[in-house]
Amino acid sequence: MGEVMTVNASYMLDTNVFNHICKGVVSLEIFDGKHLLATPLQIIELKKTKDPILLTKLLATFTEIAASEVAAAFSFDIEGAGWDQGVWSGNADCAHAAFADLKYLDQLKPKSKWPKNLSPEKENRKMVGAWNDILTAEAAKRHGAILITGDSNLLVVARKYGVLACSPKSLA
Repeated sequence: MGEVMTVNASYMLDTNVFNHICKGVVSLEIFDGKHLLATPLQIIELKKTKDPILLTKLLATFTEIAASEVAAAFSFDIEGAGWDQGVWSGNADCAHAAFADLKYLDQLKPKSKWPKNLSPEKENRKMVGAWNDILTAEAAKRHGAILITGDSNLLVVARKYGVLACSPKSLA
């Protein structure tokens, strides 16, 4: 799927792509000269990394890519997309449907514990993470950008709702 990398396109990197870069799965060089976008959601998610060494690498990678920041769609109770942070997109019904699809696909994963067997705190983190994924995909679509994600379920859902999307492995 390397054909997705077009000359004048913008690219929205899902948070997991920063992990792929730090682990050497994806080379940062493939994004040289590309217009990269990020929402405040990505930096907030990265800052939740508990491993201090990985956190330092992730934040350095985020800084190095020098993505242009774009707002996420407004969403109550989502840090980085709430009051005075998010923008009205007019696609709330679509976002809710995409969230339901993503949650359903995530539940089908063989080792999924969602929604059963999770503490309320872990359940909330999974819900916020899924909403961050949907809001990132929505921002990519709103800005005409190609979403790059290592999440196979998000890839399926994003494409279903008209987001141009590909895996970082397809770019390597």
